[in-house]
Amino acid sequence: MGVALLCSCAASRPASPWTAPGDCRPLDAALAVEQLGLPRSPDALEGVFRARVVAAGRRSISEGALLAEPDGPVRIEFFGPLGLKVHQAVWQADATGLVGQLDWPLEGRSERVVVKDDASARVEAPQPGADAAALGLFSRMLWAFWQGGKPLHPPAPARDGWVQRDPGPARALARRIRFCEDGGFEEYLLLEDGGRSTGFRIRAGAPDAGTGYPQHLALEVEGGGPRAEIQIIRQSLRTPIRASPESSAASGSGDS
Repeated sequence: MGVALLCSCAASRPASPWTAPGDCRPLDAALAVEQLGLPRSPDALEGVFRARVVAAGRRSISEGALLAEPDGPVRIEFFGPLGLKVHQAVWQADATGLVGQLDWPLEGRSERVVVKDDASARVEAPQPGADAAALGLFSRMLWAFWQGGKPLHPPAPARDGWVQRDPGPARALARRIRFCEDGGFEEYLLLEDGGRSTGFRIRAGAPDAGTGYPQHLALEVEGGGPRAEIQIIRQSLRTPIRASPESSAASGSGDS
């Protein structure tokens, strides 16, 4: 998978203290509906993270940075052992759908992924790499994580605390969530992957007291695929700088 290939660009490092979110003990589904109805902070999250990936029996660690704006773009950067940027993914929804710009600076390679409203995706690149689809899905899942999503109305019957969410904002085929006793939550997304559907599960630990965003994330591909654990070692909030309608019309670009 692309996640493993990406993290193999960084040298393996000695194991460091790690706190991964534990199993979810779900709250009642009615409480989940109430949580989803609360207003969301408009602030953007800036963070520095460490990602540990386990795939094909091999464990690798990479560091990176992210900038995530609710209902806006998400930028994810990965760095190698010398501080060189080995990969960058920027996802943002616009009039054409959800657009992902994937870049490998050291390889001089770029790929553009477009996801239409029907959740189908296509890669636009002269020489698409073998890991493009997998890596694109991984970073796209992180984009969806920071986007809004109300429960379906009326809320679909749920078991074990699960509530069905509107998959539209995430350009997903299906989406559901449940909240946990530790203050975190678990989310499941079904995404289109090269003509077939692939399920992803996100487990978010308790939120940081200063930002309200999780400090620890666990992400896994359904069916025994790669698993990534992300520890946000530093995070802060900032007010997004959005272009005014007048300046957007003058420049011909949308909100950033």
